Amino acid sequence: MKPPQKKTSVFISYCRENDQHIQWVTRLARFLESHSDIAVVFDGYDLRPGMSLTQFMERADSADKVLAILTPGYKRKAEERSGGVGYEAGVLTSRLFSDPSDAAVIPVLRGTPQDSIPVFLRDKFYLDLQKPFSDDQDFRPVLDAIRD
Repeated sequence: MKPPQKKTSVFISYCRENDQHIQWVTRLARFLESHSDIAVVFDGYDLRPGMSLTQFMERADSADKVLAILTPGYKRKAEERSGGVGYEAGVLTSRLFSDPSDAAVIPVLRGTPQDSIPVFLRDKFYLDLQKPFSDDQDFRPVLDAIRD
C-alpha cells in the first residue's frame, strides 16, 4: 500500500479591499481546496475569534507556497507595513532575504503592475490574473504554478 502523499500547504496573503475582491479570493481558495493534494491556509477558513493574528500570519513562513494576491491596496499596505498585509510582507521579505532563489512565493497580479506590485516582489515573475473570470478553470494557472 502506498503511503499517503503529503499535501502542499498554500498560504494566501491578500488585502481585504472590498467584498468583490474577498469573494474572488474565497473562490480561489475553494478551487484550490477542491484538489486533494493542496491544503489552503486562508483567514476565511482558519482564523477564528480569540486566535492569535500574528501566529496565523507567521504561517506564511512555513507554508510550502505563498500566494501574494497583488492589488493596489496590497502594495500600499505592504510598503507602509500596515495591518495584516504589512506584517505578512515583513514575514515574506525575511523569507526571501534568507533565500533569494526561493520560488515558493508566487505573486498573483490582480491590478496593474505599477500600482500593485510592492518593492519586495518586483523581481519576481508573476501570474497575470487581471482579466474578468468566467469560471473557476480560470484559476488553473495558479494550481499549475503551485504544483510546479
